[in-house]
Amino acid sequence: MVILKLLSEEIFDYSAEQMTQGKIKELKNQLCGEFSEIFQLCSEVLEKAQKPSLIRATLDTLLRFLNWLPLGYLFETNLIDMLVARVRHCLVCGWRPNDHWRSAAPV
Repeated sequence: MVILKLLSEEIFDYSAEQMTQGKIKELKNQLCGEFSEIFQLCSEVLEKAQKPSLIRATLDTLLRFLNWLPLGYLFETNLIDMLVARVRHCLVCGWRPNDHWRSAAPV
C-alpha cells in the first residue's frame, strides 16, 4: 500500500511542476487504465483485513487516488459503502483521521 501511495504522490503531487501537461495526462490515463488492479487489491484488503495499521494504510492509499480515479469506481462499485464501513471500524478502534482525510471530506 505504501508503494502505491508513493507512486500516486510522485506522479500527481510532487512531479506536477516538472512534467508537461501532456505527460501528466498520459500517465493519468495509463494509471486509470490499470486502476482496476489497484482497486481490486484495495477492496480485498478492506473487506478482509483485521489489522488496523493495514486498513489505515489502505485508506491513506485510496485517498491519494481520489483526485484522479475513474468516476465509475465511485458510483458503480461498493467503494463508498466499503469506505464508510472501514472508517467507522477504525474510529471505533480509536483511529482518528489525519489532516489529509479532513481536507478530503466535504464541508
